[in-house]
Amino acid sequence: MSKVTSAVSAMDGTLSIAQPADEDSFRLCGYRRPEVWAASRDGGRLKSEAQGEKKPSVWERYLQLQVAEVKSLKQNGLTNTSRIAIWLCPNGEHCGGWADEVRGLTTVMYLAMLTGRAFFFSWHRLGQDISQLMDLHGNPWVVPEGLNISMCTQVAGPSVKYWNDDEIYLASAGFADYTREGTVAKLAFKDMDGGTPCVVLRGNSVPVGIWKWPLGQVISARGAGATQHARDTLEALKASVRKEYILGCAMNFLWDLSPVLASLHAKRQLLPQKEHADLPLNFVSVHLRFGDQNFWHKGTYSSEILLGALRCAEKLGEELFTAGEDWYIHLATDSDSAANSSLKLSKRLFVYEAQRVHLDKEVAKTGLDAVRAAVMDHAIITRARGLVSCRTSKTCRLSAYSESAAQVGLMPVQNARSADSSSCEIRPPNHW
Repeated sequence: MSKVTSAVSAMDGTLSIAQPADEDSFRLCGYRRPEVWAASRDGGRLKSEAQGEKKPSVWERYLQLQVAEVKSLKQNGLTNTSRIAIWLCPNGEHCGGWADEVRGLTTVMYLAMLTGRAFFFSWHRLGQDISQLMDLHGNPWVVPEGLNISMCTQVAGPSVKYWNDDEIYLASAGFADYTREGTVAKLAFKDMDGGTPCVVLRGNSVPVGIWKWPLGQVISARGAGATQHARDTLEALKASVRKEYILGCAMNFLWDLSPVLASLHAKRQLLPQKEHADLPLNFVSVHLRFGDQNFWHKGTYSSEILLGALRCAEKLGEELFTAGEDWYIHLATDSDSAANSSLKLSKRLFVYEAQRVHLDKEVAKTGLDAVRAAVMDHAIITRARGLVSCRTSKTCRLSAYSESAAQVGLMPVQNARSADSSSCEIRPPNHW
């Protein structure tokens, strides 16, 4: 695997996403070349291409549409010719956890690409604007000032079963294999396809269903031109984005969480502190999801599964790192008890010290620190070289919280393991 570094730091001197900066990594998402990140960070103003060079990627073309729509909004406001889609998750409304919300948000973004709409999100949890945790690559993905959401048509919400419907994450299938063929996304496509200038959607259905649509079944009510645009865009996405990284490619395109990780150094929040002032370069992550009740210290964890997962992580690390390399194990879990007790089990181990927080179910904590606590382990896993998760069971299960983080880091599928108290197995491809 290539050295983890910034894809654009050589161009603009700033830290961006941590992913392998080689041509192969860009091909996983179809960004085509590193310059797309320079364009993204420059507000969509793409560099001129030499004559005869390949045409812009599907991502670059969408940046052009986004910037043009934002410019029109600033000059003219919302008009009858505007085409805008907003994903909405307001404070006080149940939107699901971090991974639930990310799934719904990225689904709306992909459908906006198909239906020729600019995409924005309005995302507030625990009294905090989530965008404040992110580097948005210089692009205006947040609802612009002057665009009042109440002026838009709200076409989807819990009342029409866009939340937790048949495409909700299935622990038994990882994040690339779902039971239905994009049923919920098809409903959203119809709502977004029409001529309404601005539509607002709520939901957390997964985007992978879109990749299952036959091109011939994608038909726009707005006529042949819109149908062709939708089909061409879907065909380009299918050709560009590996199915294993559908969520990760969209998340890398929209944001990175380096501002979240920066707080680790400022606040020295990794334990044990004397050994980990900063996030280590080489590590594998273990994510053990024992159940939501652990967020309120009412749950239990399995010490046998904890020990089995750590043994699996030791084995994985020995495979991934060479002799003489310093490497570590990061434990992420919803159980504070498991995290605290684990530090005695391995000299390689480190954990995030803050108390665990669930974005959708927390009732006592609010503000920036609480949101950071909810997102931090996910952000750390995006930098991991390998991942150990639970085998599916009632005691401990796979979780899209870490699975989506592995996608963001473009982690090779073969670097993921499923473990329990006695086994450590390579994931089947369809479980990634």
